[in-house]
Amino acid sequence: MDQGTKEAEQAAVEPPTQDSKAGSQSAETDSGLKVVRAEQTLSLEDTLQSRIKILQDLVKEVQGLRSVPGQLLKWWPGDLPQQLQALNVQLTNTPEQNFKRIPAVRDHFLKAESQASLKAARESEARDGSGILPPARRDIRSKKRAVLAESPSPFPVFLAKSAHVFPTEHGGSSGTTARGLPSFVRATNSTLGHGMSVKIWSSGARSPGKAQTAENPIILRVWIRDVVTVYVKLVHEDVEHDPLRVESVAAFGPREKKGPHSHSDFGVYQKLSQQITRMVEYEPKVSIGQLMELLWSYNGLFVTRCFVCERVLSQEGHVPPVVREWREGRWEARHGGCGQ
Repeated sequence: MDQGTKEAEQAAVEPPTQDSKAGSQSAETDSGLKVVRAEQTLSLEDTLQSRIKILQDLVKEVQGLRSVPGQLLKWWPGDLPQQLQALNVQLTNTPEQNFKRIPAVRDHFLKAESQASLKAARESEARDGSGILPPARRDIRSKKRAVLAESPSPFPVFLAKSAHVFPTEHGGSSGTTARGLPSFVRATNSTLGHGMSVKIWSSGARSPGKAQTAENPIILRVWIRDVVTVYVKLVHEDVEHDPLRVESVAAFGPREKKGPHSHSDFGVYQKLSQQITRMVEYEPKVSIGQLMELLWSYNGLFVTRCFVCERVLSQEGHVPPVVREWREGRWEARHGGCGQ
C-alpha cells in the first residue's frame, strides 16, 4: 500500500480538528439566524395584514352607523323602547336593532388589537404621510383649468350698424305734445286692439280743473296682456308746442302691484327695463309712436325665439330674448350675448 492511501485512511479514522468544529458551528448559526429572520419577517407581514384588516373592519362599522338616523344618537329620557317606537323611521332593521349597533361599534374600537392598530397607523403616518391624503383642492382646480393651446381664431368681420336703433317715423307722433297726448292714446288703443292698452297714469286725485296733460312729467301706463306692464315717463317744456320726450322706462310683471318709481322683483323685467332705457339713451329724440311699436314687439316675449341661436331662453341666465334690433323692416329678437 502506497503512502497516499495510508494518509487517506488515517484522515478518515482521525476525529475532526478544532478548526473544522468551529466552521461547522458557524454555518449552523448562520442558517439558524436566517430561519429566525424569515420567521420574524413572516410574523411582521402577518401582523401588518391583520392590522390592515382590523382598520378596514372599523371603517365599515363607522360607515354602517351613518345609515342610523341622528335621532337615535340622542339621549331619550323615559321608556327607551317606547321612545324608539315613536321615531317611526323606515329602516332595514328595527330602531332597537340599529340602536344596539352603537355600543357594539364602541366596544370594537376599545379592543386592545383595535387600539394597537390605530396607534400603529398614526405612527406610520407621522413617519411618512405621503400618498395618504388626496391632492389639495387648489391642485385639482389648476388641473381642471389647464387648457390646450389652440390656433388663433380669424379676425371677426364686423357688420356696419345703422346709426339709428329705431325705425324711421312715418306717422305724425314725432311732434306729439302734451295737449295732443289724449288723442294719441285713443288712436293707439284703437289701432293695436285688445292685446295692448295705453293709459295716462295718475298717482292720485288731481286738483279741480287740472288736466292730466298739465302734469310734468306725464306717465303712460302700457299694458300688454299676460306679458308686461311698462311705465313711460314723458317730459315737456311747453304744453302746447314742445314735443314730449321720453325720459325713462320701467318694466314690471303684468301682475306686480308696483308704481313707476320702483323696480321689478324679477330679473327678466329688470333686464327689459335696462335694454329699453339703453335704446332711448342712444336715441333720445325717439317719438312716442316709435316707442309704442317697440313695446308692441314684446307681446311674444316668452315664446319668441332668438334670431341668432333660435332658442327661447339663453344658455347663460336663462332669460328670454329682451334685445330688439330693427332689420329689414321688422324687429328681430335676440339675447344679450347673441346680439353682439
